[in-house]
Amino acid sequence: LDEQREPDLSQRNEQVKRNRDILKRIVDSVCFLARQELPLRGHDESAESTNTGNYAELLNLLRKYDTIIDHHLTTSTVSEGTSPAIQNEIADAVARVVDKHIKSEVESTPFVALILDETSDISSKSELSTVLRYVHNGIIHERFVGFSDVSEDRTADGLYKHILSIVERYQFGNKFVAQTYDGASVMSGH
Repeated sequence: LDEQREPDLSQRNEQVKRNRDILKRIVDSVCFLARQELPLRGHDESAESTNTGNYAELLNLLRKYDTIIDHHLTTSTVSEGTSPAIQNEIADAVARVVDKHIKSEVESTPFVALILDETSDISSKSELSTVLRYVHNGIIHERFVGFSDVSEDRTADGLYKHILSIVERYQFGNKFVAQTYDGASVMSGH
């Protein structure tokens, strides 16, 4: 019985290894685009489009030089890893890892500053970008930690609640030394 299971187990282990190799390339592609501050998705991701988005186009470029990713994109019957839902899941997973890294750096730094910038987007939705600034291992870091929709409450009290949530999330209340607001004029004097 063990002799019969051995080939199956060996094949399964090979498939797991191939899947990990594919996933590594896919995650590395998402991380590359994030480091370059490029969006993953395009405006028209249809097969007829000349530009299906940075993520899909990057995978198409890689497949020219990488037989593993080419084989996967050519033969996959379950998931190529290119659907919008998969792109979002991978981006969210990478964001959680980055967020954990930022929390670790903030934990070991003596001082943290908060930078907020409020602006309206094309649909008149008011968004607040949040950045943490701190020194870690002698190097100044500015880490973007997210956008927040503040359309419903652009008051000083609403922004104050946002600040408290960031301070609690990254646990730097006793290290909080500065705050700046660009575009958040309601905060002047608060």
